[in-house]
Amino acid sequence: MPMEPSMPSGRAAHRVESLTDRQADCDTIRVRDDYTILTGTGRRRPVGRIGGAWGFRGAEGDAAAERIRATLGTDTQVLEPGAGPRPRSSAAATPIVVDHDCCFLDGEPLVGHDAWLAAARRGRIGDVTGGFAAAWLENDGSLTLVRDAVGERTLFYAATTTGLVFASSLRGILATGLVPPRLDLAAVARFLSYAYLPGRDTLVAGVHELLPGQRLRVDATGVASEMFWYPPAEPPRWEDEEVLRVGLRQRLEEAVRRRLPAEGPVAASLSGGLDSSLVVALACRLHAGPVATYSISFGPGHANELPFSSLVARHCGTHHHVVELSPAAVLHHLDDSVGLLGDPIGDPLTVPNALLFH
Repeated sequence: MPMEPSMPSGRAAHRVESLTDRQADCDTIRVRDDYTILTGTGRRRPVGRIGGAWGFRGAEGDAAAERIRATLGTDTQVLEPGAGPRPRSSAAATPIVVDHDCCFLDGEPLVGHDAWLAAARRGRIGDVTGGFAAAWLENDGSLTLVRDAVGERTLFYAATTTGLVFASSLRGILATGLVPPRLDLAAVARFLSYAYLPGRDTLVAGVHELLPGQRLRVDATGVASEMFWYPPAEPPRWEDEEVLRVGLRQRLEEAVRRRLPAEGPVAASLSGGLDSSLVVALACRLHAGPVATYSISFGPGHANELPFSSLVARHCGTHHHVVELSPAAVLHHLDDSVGLLGDPIGDPLTVPNALLFH
């Protein structure tokens, strides 16, 4: 995804000391323990998040829609009760809202609400590649929610006695005031056991996460769900290894190329592992502009992957940065970072990644 080549900016700049480490041939960004994350900083999104309150009428539904928009941002696409959606500031409302990134159908970019609605009405959502979460009104007034096969985009929902609330984040659901902020203690126990929540559960009672590849339909009779995508079946006979290798390379190049801008700088996180190294190497090969890479370090005396990431950065010729976080900085931002998660996960890199992308 396109990103600014330097970080952070604005009022937070005085919180960071940047210096050149000549031995490592990269810039080291040391984040101070009291660094403050600014609202609105971070990666640029192609489109706004989505939300809505289906089945609610009058002031209650209108208030819920406005609270979702106020919580998720001014560019939020809200499917408003009884009036259809109002995507961004468009004057012409359409009965669909879509949070998407780099989506293609039949090899062509899928852009615009009309194109998405046409794909939905033709039953082609299962053929779309890329990350998306969408909600639309059927001709009979029923509501349909879908999420991409991999789960790149998130979508949460909660059924009430009156209707159904949905949003790209848990904060959007709770902001409506239609769902009480009550802990699901059984879900808390599962999270403490597995360090993540399997399935559709969240930590909030009555609020669920739409599963990857799942379709949810809501009408006056209730809520029904089905899977619209399944992993492809294993072929009866595999191709030769060389054919598979060439095919994998083509798919990787296509995926990276589709996400690169036509010009200008791009940035990528780089751990030095297989996945990030492949993405960075292909980005450098396929993109004419400069490529900046970022790795995380916890400072001297703590284990890190800098030898591997630095090796890849030097090989690919990127403008490499090491973001150095002290344990005190991680602890300082623990509560804030966890609070940003709609789908909690016990990953030790949660806080560093949150700071990295800001």
